[in-house]
Amino acid sequence: MPYRPILHLLQVAVTVLLLSACNSEATDKEEANPDELRKQMPATEVQVAIASRKPFDYRIPARGKVVAGQQAELLFDAGGLLVALTVQEGDHVQEGQLLARLENTEQALALEKARVALKERQLEYESQLLGVSNRQDSALQENLAYVSGLQAARVAYRQAKAAYEKTLLRAPFAGIVTDIAVSAGARVKAGDKLGSLFNPATLLVETEVLEAASRNLRPGLSARFTPLAGNGPLTGKVALINPRVSKHGTIAVKIKITDSHHLLPGMNGQVEIIVLQNNHIIIPESALVIRSGKEVVFVVSHGLAKWHYVTTGLKSNRQVEVLEGLQEGDTVIVSNNIYLAHDTPVLVVADSAAVNE
Repeated sequence: MPYRPILHLLQVAVTVLLLSACNSEATDKEEANPDELRKQMPATEVQVAIASRKPFDYRIPARGKVVAGQQAELLFDAGGLLVALTVQEGDHVQEGQLLARLENTEQALALEKARVALKERQLEYESQLLGVSNRQDSALQENLAYVSGLQAARVAYRQAKAAYEKTLLRAPFAGIVTDIAVSAGARVKAGDKLGSLFNPATLLVETEVLEAASRNLRPGLSARFTPLAGNGPLTGKVALINPRVSKHGTIAVKIKITDSHHLLPGMNGQVEIIVLQNNHIIIPESALVIRSGKEVVFVVSHGLAKWHYVTTGLKSNRQVEVLEGLQEGDTVIVSNNIYLAHDTPVLVVADSAAVNE
């Protein structure tokens, strides 16, 4: 029939027109300027901070325990009956002060006997010395000391005195007595423990620092210690660094606390060792984002977010040290920056000084 070819021609014409319209729409979309489209988007509200050049307050955190630099266990040198205990826990004692005494009647008699014998031998020696003409001769004096029995009496006296002193337990240095383990009337053996003694003027905080932080350590660095019991933070200085890495990958550090009279051995707490680095650009850590595995910071420029690849150094106390990629005075975005793109319109809604604080 004649109308079929005409219908077919009409269908072809309609198809051509539709394809032409689709191609025209696609071309219009491809030719649209993405920068113009982005500028037409509503601005993202952001908070900012100013990149500033200053010393970086790098802090090494750790756990710490109070220890005494001078401490000792108080051990008995002899065995016997403990007849006198002259101190109690918490007592402050002086060097050489008597802490405890064992039954020592026999030792006291032996010492007195040795003292009398020494006096007798001394008189005998002097008597024999008067009978010689060259009594100033040192060799003759030494020989007479042996012949008269004086030298043997001297040795016997020292032995008796040492045996007597072993029955007396004295403080080896000034300090505070702790952990008394016996009471008067007890029978003890040589080597048994009376208690402990520590010098409160030598209290230190002992901590372990990770090996990775060791390059920043040196004696004299400022430190802070906050005891779990309160009374902190207390200030101090790094006093000793053990030049050996433990099997756990840590380095032992001891900190001298400036005012330690509130501390007791065994106290636990938090330690911060403060390392002041050279002047670098410092920004809040919240300004840093990761894109494709690289560190990026967005900077506000003429109402747009400009992304900068950066090289960072140390990170501490919610701040980051920037070695490359920023200039002093750059306005960096610290909020709503996770999904930002380059040249995204932004609206600053917080004062930069307030954010920096």
